Amino acid sequence: MIEYLLGPYGGTIEFSRSMVMFFCLIIFIVYYMFTIKERKSWIDSRGIVVLFFIFYSLSVASLTFMPLSITPRHHLHYFGEMPLWQIAVISTDLLPFRSIYITLTGSIWWVFTVRAIVGNIILLFPLPFFLGLLSKKEFTFKKAVTIGFLTSFAIETTQLLLNLLTHFPQRSVLIDDLILNTLGVAIGYFVFKKCQNFFEAVLTAMCKILTMNRA
Repeated sequence: MIEYLLGPYGGTIEFSRSMVMFFCLIIFIVYYMFTIKERKSWIDSRGIVVLFFIFYSLSVASLTFMPLSITPRHHLHYFGEMPLWQIAVISTDLLPFRSIYITLTGSIWWVFTVRAIVGNIILLFPLPFFLGLLSKKEFTFKKAVTIGFLTSFAIETTQLLLNLLTHFPQRSVLIDDLILNTLGVAIGYFVFKKCQNFFEAVLTAMCKILTMNRA
């Protein structure tokens, strides 16, 4: 089926914005149906946060895992199939701050530097906002950083597995990405705590507007 969809020599899988929106809607509908009995009105602040959180999660997945190149196994010999251990070595860098140093000192394009370093910080920056607004218990800094670290670790591990499954090093698995992602979560946590009351007020106002229009 994959070969048929991608062609006999493989191809690239990529999620467009419309596909992300489609999957977001489907997942939210399933969530909405399972929680409809708990809801006092047709929409509440939690439902709004969940909708945006689903969209954010799918967007992160699209950014970190796509595009994904697929080459049928029986055609890999045309491209020089590498052993799995070599793919793992080529695509992995576990030395802290080396890739950051190389990016800062070796890149002549500032746009690439911003995308590589600042982009990794921003990637999980919104995570504490969603977790804090959805949490029914006290949302602590330790909990935020732990969840952020595990999320980043899961992303890097999945990227490595995809490299091994596709027999091609198409994603770099860097410990610096883990550091920068976790740093972004830590920054996001403090920003969220400073603005928590504001976001809760905005959600309350949105619910009032939506329910008013519904009525």
